[in-house]
Amino acid sequence: MTVNVDSWVKASIKIKAHIDAGGRAFFDGKEVEVVIIGGVRKVALPICKFLFTFDELKQLGAKVDVITLKTLAVQGAEGRWRENIQQRMERDIPSNVYIANARSIEYAISKGRVPPSVKWLGRRGDKMTETYDTIDEVIDAMATDKWRTEFRRGGRAKRRT
Repeated sequence: MTVNVDSWVKASIKIKAHIDAGGRAFFDGKEVEVVIIGGVRKVALPICKFLFTFDELKQLGAKVDVITLKTLAVQGAEGRWRENIQQRMERDIPSNVYIANARSIEYAISKGRVPPSVKWLGRRGDKMTETYDTIDEVIDAMATDKWRTEFRRGGRAKRRT
C-alpha cells in the first residue's frame, strides 16, 4: 500500500511528525488528535484534511517509536482504567508518576490515624526515581535520568555474601 501525497506534505511529515511508543501522535512538537475509525487508529494532521494511519505515516517517513507488547498492554490497561486516567489528567498527574507511599496512606486512613504526607515516584520501564515531595521534582529527575541504583528489597537488592 503506497500513499500518494504532495511532496510538501511528505517532507513536512518526515520532518515534523512523530508517533511515540504509547500511541500518541505529535506534529511540530504539539500533540495531535488520534481517532479510531472502523477499528483503525488514524491521525488528523494540521497540514491537510486527509487522515493518516500509523502505518501510512511510517511509510511517509515519520519518526515512529517501536510499539512493543508492553505498550500494547498499556493500551489495554487504558481501556480498563479510563476513569482513573481521566482523574489523573484532571489533576495534571502524568501517567508514569505514582504516589510512592499510597499503601501507607490507605492503612493510616483505615486505622483512623493521620496519614503521612504524599511522596511521589516516577517510573519508566524497569527504572524508578527516588521519592520526592512534588510531581515537578519527579519529572525533573526523570528528564535528567536520575534513576535509583540501590535497592533494599526486591530482585535488585544487594544480597549479603
